[in-house]
Parts: sequence; C-alpha cells; structure tokens
Amino acid sequence: TKEIKVTDLLGFPLKNAQITVSCEGFSTTATTDENGVARALLPKNRTCTVTEKPLLSSTATLIVAAVAILLITALVVGYMLKKKTRRAKLRIPPPPPPQFPQ
Repeated sequence: TKEIKVTDLLGFPLKNAQITVSCEGFSTTATTDENGVARALLPKNRTCTVTEKPLLSSTATLIVAAVAILLITALVVGYMLKKKTRRAKLRIPPPPPPQFPQ
C-alpha cells in the first residue's frame, strides 16, 4: 500500500478528493483524507499518474461561470445607473445672467 499526498496548485492538501491512479495499464480509485493523503495498492516499478475527479462537470462549470458574469454585469450596470442619477441630482443650474439697469 502506497501513500499518495494530493495538493492543489498552491500546495494545500485536497481534502476528501476522489482521485484515480493510473499506472501503465492498471487503474484504481481512492479518496483522500483530511490531510490530502490517500492510500492505494499499486504495482511496483511503474510510472503512475494521479488525476482528481472534477467537483463539477464542464457543463455545470460553464453555467456557474455564465451566472457569475451576468451577476457582475448587473452589479456594474446598477452602480453606473445609481452614480448617473446621483450626479443628475447634484447639478446646480447656472446663475442667471446679470441684469444692468437701463
């Protein structure tokens, strides 16, 4: 049994991640513990690759990204409209032209 430590791009352990270990014709799955460590029975003297099952499918990821973009766009437009309305309220009309006696 081999210990496999799985980390993210920043080096933090991936807790409770479902991983697949593939070793030249052999494949097995495992789940990491709270420290990002999984244990699996692996063949000796083989090169292995560890992949993590994505949390969301690619379709779900696209939907989440689209909703996030729409939400950010709505917030930016709302902010711009609020700022424009506030600017309109603060406009002071120019003073009337001076009137000279005749």
